[in-house]
Formats: sequence, structure tokens, C-alpha cells
Amino acid sequence: MTEEEYDLEQKAIAAAALLYVLRRSSMFRRKKLTPEEWVQFLGDVWPAVRGARSDAAFSARRFYDAERLRVLGLDKFPLDLQPTNFQTFVQNMEPVRVRFSQKDAPEASATQLGGLVVREVRNAGRGQIIRSVKEDEPLDNLVSLQERDHPEKHEFDQAKFLEEAGREDLKPSEIDSIDPADRIVRGWARVATGLETCEWCLMLVSRGPVYLTAKSAGSRLTDDTALRMDAAGTDTTAAIKQWHPNCDCKVVPVFKISKWKDRHAWKNAEDAWISAQLEAIDLQEKEPDRVHKRGKNKGKPFTLAEDTLNILRDRLKRGEVSMKKLTGLAG
Repeated sequence: MTEEEYDLEQKAIAAAALLYVLRRSSMFRRKKLTPEEWVQFLGDVWPAVRGARSDAAFSARRFYDAERLRVLGLDKFPLDLQPTNFQTFVQNMEPVRVRFSQKDAPEASATQLGGLVVREVRNAGRGQIIRSVKEDEPLDNLVSLQERDHPEKHEFDQAKFLEEAGREDLKPSEIDSIDPADRIVRGWARVATGLETCEWCLMLVSRGPVYLTAKSAGSRLTDDTALRMDAAGTDTTAAIKQWHPNCDCKVVPVFKISKWKDRHAWKNAEDAWISAQLEAIDLQEKEPDRVHKRGKNKGKPFTLAEDTLNILRDRLKRGEVSMKKLTGLAG
């Protein structure tokens, strides 16, 4: 399975679930719903949503296995699909409950409901990729061996490495050194599609891959952009797994940067973020006393992260940021 096929499958699965839920919702929007009737409605559409989540997780697992085979030559390993349950679904639909439960609920409530359903389905695929990266013990063994013998260096005996990794069937190349981009990693990355990409998505895409190591299941900041984001007050480590309703960002595995098809899109997103942040720094130096005039932050000064996101949002609206260069399949 290619990344293009994976993306199309995920979109088709989510679209089918969305269509079903919206059709079923029309009969429930006419009267005021009690909390019990709201749960009854969710129970009515749950089998379709559950099936879509299962399909999305299975599709994501197929893509993970295909990428793993393409980049590393490793066969698939056993792993259950991303779990799902009705209670979590009810909890995730809570943001639209009050609005949708009104008598003659507005069309906007159905739109909001649909966005949450799409996120629920797409998150099953995203979660499956992340879970596969975390639970991939054979890959963990390869990375552990590489890190143990060559934590700082890029040169090593490929023949010995492949033999110890149980890959005697592969012939070592004549080159006995590894470029950093060719090192085996355990990682996943957020990739924009351009259809529903906002400034928040773009910020997280520009952060680059989230790496896992044998010693830690946490993210490892390895580039200046991620460090700069955190210094600006943006917790990318926590935000990287957040998705807004209708978000169509993909999650893809990263085994080698050099073999990652979206690496150019990542660097273009990184450049866009850095450029916006430089403008934000200049703005803060010129107008250091600016504060929020409304909302929950009224009276508080703008943070560097807020200014950067606002500038990025304006650039996206004006078309100054090329979405073609930021999407996952841009070369």
C-alpha cells in the first residue's frame, strides 16, 4: 500500500461514516432530546462508527507494514488493532450534545457533529500508526543495537550489524558509514494534506517526527525548530496528538529520514514556521506593550507563540504560504 492509497482509504472510510451519521441525525434533530435520548442516538449510529474505526485502523496497519517492508525489508509483526469503545465515543461527542439536543437543532449542529465523527474515525487510523511504532519490538531491537554500538558515530561494520540483527540474508554495502538521515529510527510524523490545514496543524507539521527510543517512550526533540517552539511557549510534545474536528492531517511512520517521502514537505513547513516566528519577534520588539483586548486573556500580553500563529494564519489566508509545498506528497 502506498501513502496515496492510504490517504484515499482513510478519507473514504471517514466520508462513509459521516454520510451515515448525518442521515440518521436528521430524524433526531426535530425534537428536544433528553440526555438519555442523546445517548440513544449515539447508540444508534455507534455500530457504523465502530465499523469505520476498525476499517481505519486496519488500513493504517496495512500502510505501516508496507512502509516497514519498503524501508527496512522487515515482515509484519503481530499487533491487535487500535481499541475502541462506546463510552469513549460518547465522551468525545460531548462538545455538540447541548447544541444538537435542542428542538429543531440548527444545521450548524449537524455540521459540528459531523466534524467530531470524522475526527473519531480518523483518529483510529492515526492511533494505530502511533501504537504500531510504540509496540514494534523487532524494530526496537534494530534501533537498540544501532544505539548501543554507535550512539554518536555514523561509521560501523554493516556486515556485523546485519548479522547481529538477524539479517544475514542482506549483503552489506561497500560504504561502511551511515549518514544521519540514513539511520534507523522509531518515529511517526504529522503530515498536512492542504484541505483542512490550519496554522495550528502547520505548526505541528513543522515540528517534524516524534522519535521513540528503546529507553524512553517519550518524544525526543532533535531539531532547532522544536526547541524554538517550546521556548516560545508552545507545548508541541502535548499538542502533537491533538486534532481539531474535520482535521485531515495524516500520521505516517518514519523509519529513515532519507526514505521518508514527506521530508521535503516537513522542511517547507519548518521554513514557513521559522519565517513567521522571525516576523513575530520583530513585532514584539517594535510593539512590546500589546495586550489582548478581549476574551479570557484580556489584558495579558501576546506571547511569541500567539504572535507566530497569528502571522502564520494571516499568511495562509492571503495565500502567501504555498500549500502545495506543505502537503505530504509534495516533492
